[in-house]
Amino acid sequence: YKARWALSNRGIAYRYSEYTPIVGKLSMRFRVNRWSQPLTVPLMVTRTDTLLSSWEIAGYAQEYGTGWSLRTADPDVAHWNGVSDRILELGRVRISRAIQHHPEALKAALPGGLRWMPGGRLIARYGAHYMLKTYPVDISLDQLISDTELLLTQIRSALNGKRYLLGEASYADLAIASSLQMIRPVAPGIVPLNPDLHDVWSLHDLSESFADLCSWRDDTMRNL
Repeated sequence: YKARWALSNRGIAYRYSEYTPIVGKLSMRFRVNRWSQPLTVPLMVTRTDTLLSSWEIAGYAQEYGTGWSLRTADPDVAHWNGVSDRILELGRVRISRAIQHHPEALKAALPGGLRWMPGGRLIARYGAHYMLKTYPVDISLDQLISDTELLLTQIRSALNGKRYLLGEASYADLAIASSLQMIRPVAPGIVPLNPDLHDVWSLHDLSESFADLCSWRDDTMRNL
């Protein structure tokens, strides 16, 4: 979400396409001419370049867009983007492990056109394995939760009752707010998420103790 937010907030028009690794990998490699390098999303194809991360996309939005500054040249913004990336990484690992044991969540994770195909859940399960292979993190669940809790504590300390992490709105807020989706899905009506995925996405060990951050995230998503 943070890449799309950056583009929208800087007034840059774009066309969004959902990427499903199992069925779309070959065509995506052809489109971006990357045949041996790892292929991850988000990525963005411009008239002159291929941007290979949300951070690169945010930099593009800052350079070519208009409106309030994302402040991507600020080292503090880069720091919080790194924190966001780590929370997302840990969340992807946890969800990819957990979803394999939830048949309805497996089906819900597929794009609409694939949900009712014979073998759809098998495709989704393979997709979860693909995510674990693409983003390899050798970590126990207890350590994953502990590492995530430490990062959330840092965010809470930095906010300390403020509306924005750095005193005024920046990409840091967009990045951190989007990563908190890995703790508890946003309030209804902000970001669409199939209800069958809510339980798998929620990190119940931390969602209650960091409910204040989740509320800040909801307000940030509504207002930025």
